[in-house]
Amino acid sequence: MNVNPHANTQRTIGLENENNSLSLGQANSSQKVSQDSESKTTQIALHCLEEPQESICVEIKNIVANLSPETNRTELAGKVECLVKKLNSINVNEEIQKNLNHLQLDLYKEGFKDLSEKIRDRVPFAWDDLPPEMQHYILSQMSFEELLKIPPSSKEFREVVDLEIIKILPQLSFEVLLKIPPSSKEFRVVVDLEIIKRINNNKIDLSGRAFPSIKRALKNHGAHLTYLGLISGECTLPELADIIESCPNLEEITLGFFSRLKSLADVHAVILAKFAGESKLSQLKKLEFLPGSIGLKGVKAIAESSLNSLISLKLVGSDLGDEGFACICQSSTLINLKVLDFSHNQMTPEGLHAIAEAKFKLEELYLRSNQIVSFANNLDNLQDLKILDLSENQMNAEALETILKLSEHALTRLNLSHNQLTDENLPQVAQLENSKLKVLNLADNNISFRGIEKIIPLIPHLTGLYLDNNKELDSWGLKLILKEKPKLAELCLSGTSIGEEGVIKIFDFENFSFLRKLNIGKIELSNNFWAYVGGLNFKQVRLGSNLEELELSYPEDDQEKIRSLLESFPLKRLGIFIPLEKLLGNDAWELIDNLGLPYGCEITRMLEN
Repeated sequence: MNVNPHANTQRTIGLENENNSLSLGQANSSQKVSQDSESKTTQIALHCLEEPQESICVEIKNIVANLSPETNRTELAGKVECLVKKLNSINVNEEIQKNLNHLQLDLYKEGFKDLSEKIRDRVPFAWDDLPPEMQHYILSQMSFEELLKIPPSSKEFREVVDLEIIKILPQLSFEVLLKIPPSSKEFRVVVDLEIIKRINNNKIDLSGRAFPSIKRALKNHGAHLTYLGLISGECTLPELADIIESCPNLEEITLGFFSRLKSLADVHAVILAKFAGESKLSQLKKLEFLPGSIGLKGVKAIAESSLNSLISLKLVGSDLGDEGFACICQSSTLINLKVLDFSHNQMTPEGLHAIAEAKFKLEELYLRSNQIVSFANNLDNLQDLKILDLSENQMNAEALETILKLSEHALTRLNLSHNQLTDENLPQVAQLENSKLKVLNLADNNISFRGIEKIIPLIPHLTGLYLDNNKELDSWGLKLILKEKPKLAELCLSGTSIGEEGVIKIFDFENFSFLRKLNIGKIELSNNFWAYVGGLNFKQVRLGSNLEELELSYPEDDQEKIRSLLESFPLKRLGIFIPLEKLLGNDAWELIDNLGLPYGCEITRMLEN
């Protein structure tokens, strides 16, 4: 029996005195009289101590007898508060402990958890005295913080508590997981594996975290780690080496600066190359260096390493130029590379010619924000290319003709946004019956309906067309697009000149049901459009519409207009462009944000420049 530590020690002392007086029966009469007198005094004292304890037991039983879900909370709280005050003034004996256990259990069952906790703060449960089912019930009602406060008891009960903590591990934040104090060896294993699982699934950067806890988990269970992100913070180069030693099954690594010294940027790559040579990164498939985290020396080390399993390499924003690109293309070991991101690296058309020497067959190539004007004529090594991003360059017409030929092989997504394209430098596209191109991004250029006329042969094949911020594109250009009857899932025309008339044409388009995403933001809409939407039979539209994302200009603080959209289409996201002069107060926006909740739609706001 687990007895509360505040036991009635006075009573024990008194009983010992009585036993001693009985053993001295042959003492002289004067001593016997004195001892009898002392015995009576002790009994009176004990009675005085027992009287308030008995009354408290009666009080507890009365509360239990009248307890139900309908009990007045205010009155009950008053009784509990009074009881706690009395408990502060006495020693809690075994009988009171038993009754308090009973009361706390009933408070939990009847929905008065907070009142039960007030009692527990004064007199904790005698946990080992509770039936197992009661232990599980009470523990299941406790928060993680409360579970951690439970004092150690028997090994069996500690295991029960640990099991309850294990149940709620998936609900805890990563930071809280790292702070869980050690318990049994078995419990520590479960927590460490949950930490590693969370790192893998959520791609958690380990820099700046409670590194000792992470290092302990990796030292014991590093074979389970597949993702390593060290972007910035306190990880040293020796620690990087230790982690790689402990984690033989890494599949993805993302590295940034652990040091402020740019001169050390290449050291990270050199360390990886060294371990690759020792076959300690044999499972690595994806490797990324964040901007400024690698130089030419590091690129050469990676290119010469034994990373035969690497399929994705990202070297963004490190000013590696043509020489850095050539290092990768001339590698004799990166033979399985499928994805290469060389964006923001000051590469020119001359550097791009190195692709002809590559032993790998790329499926995705990202060259955003370089200095590319023309494109390599030798396309043999790019015939497997499915995604090509050439945004923020200055492509000429000849280069575009070369690129579009790739669509007859495998190219499905082409990004040419921010390329200063005009009607004049767009090539006249010939008939492409075998074109694989599905998504074409021509946003932020200077294209009108004349440019659309040149690329008409591409339109029927497309499922995604991005023409945002081509200000000269009007309703006639839109008409040319819709005339081809494309089955577009994504159509973006924000910042164009198609006007309200063009917007209504889109909603009337016979293939409108294919649309999942529509961006018509920055196009001014009047009451004519909202009258059109309001006149739709929304039940019929919802059955025939799959529109999940919509962006449009703000309808002048009219909640009913927004509600008409939510009722007409199965939207998951509604983006509202707000002109600066129509910016509302926070209260009004909170009301609009909440409009989407009953429909399962997230409403976001964007300011128009």
